[in-house]
Amino acid sequence: MSELHVILGTGPLGKAVMRQLVKQDKAVRMVNRSGKAEVIEGVQVVKGDVTDLNSARQVCEGASVVYF
Repeated sequence: MSELHVILGTGPLGKAVMRQLVKQDKAVRMVNRSGKAEVIEGVQVVKGDVTDLNSARQVCEGASVVYF
């Protein structure tokens, strides 16, 4: 799991993307404003606000791919 895939949002679409990436053995970071979500074990969930440039940069740091 060397590639980090960051998904901005933990709604139905974000979770569908997460499931596909996990099946492909990709490292996944999910981002939302609360930092809480029900996700597959091993998936990281972090608090972030993508309307704030510094926050967006922080949560996307190290990402190979970002999904919005």
